[in-house]
Amino acid sequence: MKVKIFRMAGSSFGFGKKKNKPAVGFESEINEWLAANPGVKISEIKQTMCGGSLDPDKTLISIWYE
Repeated sequence: MKVKIFRMAGSSFGFGKKKNKPAVGFESEINEWLAANPGVKISEIKQTMCGGSLDPDKTLISIWYE
């Protein structure tokens, strides 16, 4: 079993400069990885978010595969 992790970071409530890519870019990154790895068998996908207030929010997607 292997895992591939995708990360997107931004900023909560618009404080500071946004450093994250739009969700479409995030989706494209995952789709490009899947296209480059057509033989993978995905076992599980997990998503988590953290951050808030003045702490930049972060989104992680982990794809568990063989």
